[in-house]
This record gives sequence, C-alpha cells and structure tokens, in this order.
Amino acid sequence: MSFVSRSLRSRAAFLAVLLLFMIFALASCDSTPVATKAPGAGGDASHHAAGGGRGDSGSVRGGDKEARTGDALKASPGSVTVKAADPSRVLSRKKLPDGLPSYRGWNEKGSGGSSRKMISVGTSAGAIPAVRPFNFGRDPGGPKDKKLYLSIPKIGLQDVPVYNSVDSAKLDEGAVHVPATGFPWQKGANVYIAGHRLGYPNTGSLYLFYHLPELTEGDEVILKDSAGQEYTYRVINKETVGPENVQVMNPVPGKSLVTLQTCTLPHYTKRIIVQAELVGRSRE
Repeated sequence: MSFVSRSLRSRAAFLAVLLLFMIFALASCDSTPVATKAPGAGGDASHHAAGGGRGDSGSVRGGDKEARTGDALKASPGSVTVKAADPSRVLSRKKLPDGLPSYRGWNEKGSGGSSRKMISVGTSAGAIPAVRPFNFGRDPGGPKDKKLYLSIPKIGLQDVPVYNSVDSAKLDEGAVHVPATGFPWQKGANVYIAGHRLGYPNTGSLYLFYHLPELTEGDEVILKDSAGQEYTYRVINKETVGPENVQVMNPVPGKSLVTLQTCTLPHYTKRIIVQAELVGRSRE
C-alpha cells in the first residue's frame, strides 16, 4: 500500500507541475503584442499609422500607443521603412532650364524648306504648315481690324472676306490669312491666303478657289484692307507643292507678294500655289 501511495503522490506532483507550466505558457502567449504590419502592406495597421482609429480594443489610439506602434514597425522583422524624398535631390537645378525657352524658327537651316508642324490638314484648302512668323516680336501696324477682302476678276471673285485666322470655322466662311505671314501694307511681306477648292454648301467657302488653277501670268489679284486701302498684284508664278513645303510661304527679298493656296483634287494630297507681285496701291 505504501508503494501505491507513493506512486499516486508522484503522479499528482507531476500533474501539478505540468498544470503550472501550461498556466505560465498561456499567460505568456496572452501578453505577447500583436504583430503590426508595415505601411503599405494592407490591413488595419496602415490605417493606424496614418492617424486613424476605430475605438475598439485592437486599435491604436493616443500619442503613447502611436509611438509604441512606430517602435514596433521599426523592430518588426521584414518591415519596410518609407523615407521621404529630398526635393533637392529629385529636382536637380542642373536639369532645370533657367528663364523662358528661347525662340526657334520653324524653317531653320538644314530643314530643306519643309515643316512637319501643321496648322491645318485634311481639308480642300490643302495642308497649311507652320511657318516662321514674319512679324515675330514686332507690331505689324496697319488697321486695327486685320480682315482683308480679296478680288480676282478673272475667276469671278469680288470682296471675298479673308479672316486673319487659321481657325477651321473661319476657313468655312471664306478665305483665311495665315497670321504668321505679313500684311499687304508691309514692304517685303508675303501675304499668305488659303481657301477651299470645294468647300461646303450654304457657306462662303463653296467652290471658292475651284478655278484658282486657271490663273496665268499677268492676271490681276486685288486685296483691300478694312480701312479701304487697295493693293493690286499681278500673277508671276504658279506651281504645285507638297503639304510640308514652307518655302512658298516665306518672304522673297526685294518683292512684296500675295500667295494663294488651295488643294489638288481628288485627294487633297498637294497644294496649288499662285503667287502675285505687288504693282500698285490706291485709297478709296
């Protein structure tokens, strides 16, 4: 009996020790802080790191707890620390231009007299490439209203409005003067005017320049400004050019010109150019 009694007591002691060990183990697990996710890893931790709080027992609230959360983030294995970028390193002054960009012409040396910049394409007036402004940095002078009026007796045109704009709506109303080119009152200017070959019904553009190719050397072209001054030109040249040619838009030394443009048919792929030289002017 004594042997059995001793055995029972030993087993009871062992079970008591085992129970105490389990109690301490459970208590240790309950006191272990919950792992906090790194910023950007998703979940509630990123919300708390941004200053949010849900008010439940698992949320982080208050300055002390936020500080502890920050410490936990730094201490957590595999966590990602996000550091703010230094603007002076991202935006290096060596890479930033000083002041405004300098002016560069469209038709510079080596361009071959062509431009890949288009003001207008795909109309029966033909493509209108960009050209180096004749009046860049200066006042063109003349009347305040820059609208012109075009007459070509041979093809029956009289006082056709010529708008100082390349807006497509203006092109549909009549002819347009490319603002980058000069005006008839300026010596040495090449006044560049474009108009539809076909145009649109019930508008001033309908068949406006349809008969332009019929003009020949010596035919008369008349421009009138909004102040009533008339400028008389005589045709000196007619040619067909590609859509990117800007040479025909440039001024010609020693000459004051008007250049008229429309498209070739049926695909509008090229431009018909008629140039006339100033021979006289008068005032009504």
